[in-house]
Amino acid sequence: THSHSQAAVLVIRGLATGTIAPHRYVRLILNEIRMALLIATIIVSVGFIRVLVFGYGALAAAAIGLSLFIIVAVSVVLGACLPLLFHRIRLDPSHAGPTIQVRD
Repeated sequence: THSHSQAAVLVIRGLATGTIAPHRYVRLILNEIRMALLIATIIVSVGFIRVLVFGYGALAAAAIGLSLFIIVAVSVVLGACLPLLFHRIRLDPSHAGPTIQVRD
């Protein structure tokens, strides 16, 4: 999968190697949004079906699905945007990775 940490690592590496230039930021963010929506849709679908299979109602499935969607979409987009923001304000972009880590 393409998680928040993968997005952060890809952006941090791109900034360090110079393959991500400021004029490519918008394109990069749009790609990450597209990836976040794809991953979130897949996870929401599986989560929604799982909740229904375990005997909970459609309202519970919808609430959990919405939560999953928000968590996944926001984390992937933040994973890409925080290193860019840190770079722009002249902080080390590598500090953005641990900023958004979530413990299981």
